[in-house]
Amino acid sequence: MARFLAVDWDHSEVRYLYGTVSGDQLTLLKSGAAPVSDSDEGSASEKPAEEALSEGEPGEETAPAEAEEAPSGAGGDAGNLPGDLPEPKSARSPKAVSVKDPLSVRRGQVLKRLLRRDGVPSAPVILCIPRDRVELLNLSLPRLAESELPDVVKNQVLRDSTVYAEGYPLDFVPLAAEPKSNTGKIFSASISRAELRNLRTFCSAAGRRPAKIELRLTALAEFVLSGQIGADEPFLLVQEGADEVGFALFREGAPAYFRAVQVDSELAGDERQKRLAAEITRTCRIVAGEEPISTVFLFGEQEEYEPLIAELAEREIGAETVSPWTLPQVAARPEAIKDAARFAPLVGALLAERGKKPRPVLDLLHPRQKPKPPNFTLPLVLLLAVCAGGLAYLWYWNKKDLVRLNNETAALAKDLAALQGEYAQLQPQYSVLENTQNWERYGVTVLDELRDILLRLPPAPDLLISRMAYNGFDPMYNCPVFIISAKITEPQVYQRFYRNMTADNAFGINSRGAVQVPAVTGDETARSAEYNFQAVIFCKRRSAQDYLRKLPDDLRAVSPQKPEFYGQPVDGRESAGSRQPQAEGGEVNR
Repeated sequence: MARFLAVDWDHSEVRYLYGTVSGDQLTLLKSGAAPVSDSDEGSASEKPAEEALSEGEPGEETAPAEAEEAPSGAGGDAGNLPGDLPEPKSARSPKAVSVKDPLSVRRGQVLKRLLRRDGVPSAPVILCIPRDRVELLNLSLPRLAESELPDVVKNQVLRDSTVYAEGYPLDFVPLAAEPKSNTGKIFSASISRAELRNLRTFCSAAGRRPAKIELRLTALAEFVLSGQIGADEPFLLVQEGADEVGFALFREGAPAYFRAVQVDSELAGDERQKRLAAEITRTCRIVAGEEPISTVFLFGEQEEYEPLIAELAEREIGAETVSPWTLPQVAARPEAIKDAARFAPLVGALLAERGKKPRPVLDLLHPRQKPKPPNFTLPLVLLLAVCAGGLAYLWYWNKKDLVRLNNETAALAKDLAALQGEYAQLQPQYSVLENTQNWERYGVTVLDELRDILLRLPPAPDLLISRMAYNGFDPMYNCPVFIISAKITEPQVYQRFYRNMTADNAFGINSRGAVQVPAVTGDETARSAEYNFQAVIFCKRRSAQDYLRKLPDDLRAVSPQKPEFYGQPVDGRESAGSRQPQAEGGEVNR
């Protein structure tokens, strides 16, 4: 629940209205008014501590006296209609005042005593200033986007106004468009720096600080915008003060025209009613134009305006009274009910404070500004923070799984190391077995091939074997392979070796031939008498009888029959190779 204090004044008295706002409900708690008499002038010399300024506030320039002498409203038609009666001299804008404005100090001290007497606690202060404190202008502009209006309105006021200067507070209200019109209407209000200092002096003398500075005239629009008053459109709101009458015309639920008329506070009742009826009639006929006004709402009580309502009815203008104390969503305590007409702007100012983001129709302390470009820094930082938090949460959530997987990986690595050691031990045996299987699949026996190769070699000392290796089944030659390195006495020995191996197409040779060994001397050109060669011997497929061709005669006599492992079974009978050869006397040949 928020508390607010609305304050306004005229030439005769200072008024306040204190209330609370809770959601859409406004509760009016206290109200009061006190006259500003000549007897208070003696206290004006008491300078408030908060306004200890002599020549002006730092950073502010005092408005020239010539500019302040011009009546407020110069340069625009918001103040008076064509043909309005001259304003009383007392109602015109005062001349330039210094920072030590005695009248502002005197009013502030009166308000301070009034609030202290009624026991009003501290609360944000909303000032509802009269029309003669500001300069009003009605502008006609092309229809623009809302974001473009602040700069366009400011430039237009600089061009049209004779009083406004760069840096003065300026706010505006977009008005409802007139029927069959392609232009937009703007109601603008500006206040000079000197007048703004006077308002601060007034609040400082009262021991308060202003939170918002509204125009008493535009505060009437809050009754319509908040849904408290509605009727067939267009309709007119009329608020009568001691020396000023405010008019607010509404069309299509939005304000279409504002007008303030100064009246003499010393006029008698009948004369005042006639003047008010004349101004209402002129407003309805001149401002509304061809579109008739359906209803005129007068703030006040019924008994106050019965003669005025009767006179307006004779002029074919319907009128009715509205009491701000009995509106929907407004609760007023007895001590808060005072003069309905004079306190109506204060009620409107408090109605504007409802809602989550309250914004009055016009606020000179916080005028409308051009929207700032979007700043993506904060959303980006928040996004990065959320991503970082999400990643940290995912890591923590998967921490147990990571530990389990790490343990499994360590166990598997240990098993892999053991298997690799076992594989290293079994690899040589596997190679031997694999080569043996390849030889068997190829159809030859390693020992038979080795024996046949050794039988074909030239004898020593012509050839001395330095290295002989069995290379297994070579995929390049697609057959079993032997590698031999030997020393020979002359190149012809190699030729003989080559012929012995390839004469019957039993083997194939791949070699560069005989190479002379360099002599072990200092002379690089010297040659020794020794030769050597390296050769790859690859075995070819051949029949079983081919292995017996190179056998010596003594070996042939030992076994005149075919070896038993070369025999083939015939018709299921015992093969020739499987029968044991019998020697003479019945002994088995070995």
